[in-house]
Amino acid sequence: MNKIAKFFDNERGQPWTIRIVDIGDKYGRDDCLEYDSDEPVVEFYDADNLFDKDEASGEVLGQFVSRYYISTIADGGTGGLDLMGYEPKWKISSLAMNSVREYLMAFANAEGWTWEEDGMFSTKFYRTGEMIA
Repeated sequence: MNKIAKFFDNERGQPWTIRIVDIGDKYGRDDCLEYDSDEPVVEFYDADNLFDKDEASGEVLGQFVSRYYISTIADGGTGGLDLMGYEPKWKISSLAMNSVREYLMAFANAEGWTWEEDGMFSTKFYRTGEMIA
């Protein structure tokens, strides 16, 4: 599966790009940083604004908005997501977020990633069966 996916929020008329960032992947402005955390993250880009691109593939992502651990999005269950409270445009409706979650779950399953909630604000992440602290 591809680490970059496009989604369209029909309720809000908003195109989105997500990118999954894992250990060793480049990220940040002009992909100048190397990701070294054990748990992957998912980045959200406003695809109306064509500012950033994935340097490895050359694919235009959009304007970076926010990034979350993959388990945070997956554990969210259902419902929409407000990516930045002061920017009304950067909200994702429930239906669009459900599509994002389905994509992330399919990607995680293909990679052998799982997680489980460990209390109120904690999640244990597993990479092919091994727990990552």
